[in-house]
Amino acid sequence: MKWAVITGACGGLGRAFCQLCAEQNYDLILSGTDEKRLILLKQELLGRYSISIQTYVCDLSKLEDTILFCDYLKQLQIDLLINNAGFGEYCTFEKMSQQTLMDMNQVNMTSMMLVMHAVLPLMKEKGGYVLNVASTAAFQPGPMMANYYATKAYVLSLSEGAALEMKKDKIHICALCCGPVETEFAQKAHIKHTWAQKLMMIEPRHAAKIGLDAVYKGKTRVVAGLFNRCIVCLSHLIPHGLLCSIMNYIQSKRQG
Repeated sequence: MKWAVITGACGGLGRAFCQLCAEQNYDLILSGTDEKRLILLKQELLGRYSISIQTYVCDLSKLEDTILFCDYLKQLQIDLLINNAGFGEYCTFEKMSQQTLMDMNQVNMTSMMLVMHAVLPLMKEKGGYVLNVASTAAFQPGPMMANYYATKAYVLSLSEGAALEMKKDKIHICALCCGPVETEFAQKAHIKHTWAQKLMMIEPRHAAKIGLDAVYKGKTRVVAGLFNRCIVCLSHLIPHGLLCSIMNYIQSKRQG
């Protein structure tokens, strides 16, 4: 028996992770905020795969919920953790509400960090895998989504640093850096994709498979999609001031 924990499991990329892990015969712990969607997903997976599934309704924007979730996980033997929960919002930093800023930082950074911190000691005996969903946003600033971009830079940096620390314990930690994925993210963030971003769009299952393959191979980061990898490489070559100007122009066209 091997257990996989997936946060943000209800839809989009999280749902794709659930399906792939079920195909790989993991027993699943599915975490999300929507109990009805979690139950429907559980029923669907149990109808197709001979695995065990537990659901845990949890709002990771609330610290107290996150701590309770971590305490729950500490009672289990976890083989794979997928920190997928996260959200963004299209708005200038100055006009974004304090509550939205705090909720975003809590979900994208603090809860991700606390869940990983809770699970790592459970993996030390026989090793394990942690996949943190970052973004290509981690590689440059993002006007109009400045806080979201900053949170994903944190996810990438923490993942790579912790990966080096845990390598000796055969615990592999990887950051999955996706560009645009065909999920509900853009709708919830109130943004639209430009023509260039539509070229970079990949399917959730494809992105999820890239992430899982990478962490199994011991990689500390992976950028999903050839076009996205080219863009990330190009961003390292462009002078930083010019890169910021380009991002400012691109982001200004994304009002949903």
